[in-house]
Amino acid sequence: MDKLIKHGRVIRGALGISGEPINQVVAQILNLPDMKGVLVTGVDPECSAARAGLAPRDVITQYNGEDVPGVEMLLDRIAETPPGTRIDMVIIREGKTQTFPVIIAEKINEPE
Repeated sequence: MDKLIKHGRVIRGALGISGEPINQVVAQILNLPDMKGVLVTGVDPECSAARAGLAPRDVITQYNGEDVPGVEMLLDRIAETPPGTRIDMVIIREGKTQTFPVIIAEKINEPE
């Protein structure tokens, strides 16, 4: 409500990825320590995630210092983050843990 009053519209953060929960099969294939995190299944080449270097098959395990248990939590945190904010994402790529700084973009609402 505060964003609507201040800006005349709701402003949400965006990252430019699609993802899915980690299941037992994915955890085994990617040799993950557990089933926490979000498997990146797609990256919009025009968005923040691509500019930061995220790629399909990365597993996001932390968002700005907070563990990512699943998709809903990650989507909520991204939407709540003001556009232009720099956050750190911890990912597992090919069995190695890496940290990527990402600048959150503004989610563009498509007209109906």
